[in-house]
Amino acid sequence: FLAICEEASKLKMKVVGHLPQNGKRLTKRFFVPGFGMVAHAEEFAQQTNPPATDAISQYAQWAKRSGTWLTSTLTLDQRILEEMTQPETLRSRPEIRYLGAYLRKLTLENNPYLGDLSPARIAYVRRIVDFNDKLIAAFAKAGVPIVAGTDSLVPGVVPGFSLHDELAALTKAGLSNRQALESATRLPAEWQGTTDDRGTVAVGKRGDLLLLEANPLEDIKNTRRIAGVV
Repeated sequence: FLAICEEASKLKMKVVGHLPQNGKRLTKRFFVPGFGMVAHAEEFAQQTNPPATDAISQYAQWAKRSGTWLTSTLTLDQRILEEMTQPETLRSRPEIRYLGAYLRKLTLENNPYLGDLSPARIAYVRRIVDFNDKLIAAFAKAGVPIVAGTDSLVPGVVPGFSLHDELAALTKAGLSNRQALESATRLPAEWQGTTDDRGTVAVGKRGDLLLLEANPLEDIKNTRRIAGVV
């Protein structure tokens, strides 16, 4: 991991990935030049067992100091917890029908998250969900940029639909509606270094425009009220 980050830094490339060595309390070592983004909020929760809520402020400081951003994926663990505690949602959620045949079968018949539904396992996932919200709030307060992500195609996490869930989850965790919207538009382009032609609505830029029937700055759920796509 450290060799990858070192070489990437020399080549002016960015690294996005998981935090390695879960449970070994080596977290500080990984925040080095070149490590551009942590792939999931849950990576911090899995650095210790149980998740170390009292270490969150330290995690935020390390990320801020090294310029490492965060992809949220709050809805990933929230959805896994929902599947484990309310497996009927796998058939009642309308978005499931949009999955291709293979992914639908994986989700409904071979879902790995339904293999262990013990109280201990459910409690563990619940702790991660609670930890993630606190982490997002602390990172936002520290000024660490947060990019919306969902890890979609994980069984039960459907592309497109899950992004709306993620935006709602981000605001519930403490981001403003504007910050949540920017996490899915301007900030990804900024991290990729492509703000010259995408990420915001401006003359001369590439634009995939979502026309809504109500203002998402007033209620983030309004992102679901889609009138059209241009």
